[in-house]
Amino acid sequence: MFHVLAQMANLLLPLVKGARVVYLETLNTTELLRALQHARITVFAVVPQFFYLIHERIFKEVGKRGKLCRVHFGARYDAHPSLPP
Repeated sequence: MFHVLAQMANLLLPLVKGARVVYLETLNTTELLRALQHARITVFAVVPQFFYLIHERIFKEVGKRGKLCRVHFGARYDAHPSLPP
């Protein structure tokens, strides 16, 4: 039953509404960013692993950019009320 719900939410309902459905062959941040830009994706249904990959990539990039960037990012992150500590 779960698979039917996923198919309805991710494939059939968007097609009924005239939306385009885009599937990625691999799930990595490079392919995701490319798809978001080229396919002009505005809405997506994903599993929690998706958000973990995005979170991981953001923190990896911030870590590469030096102490000033890390401090600035950390201060802005800490100041946002809806982000986890």
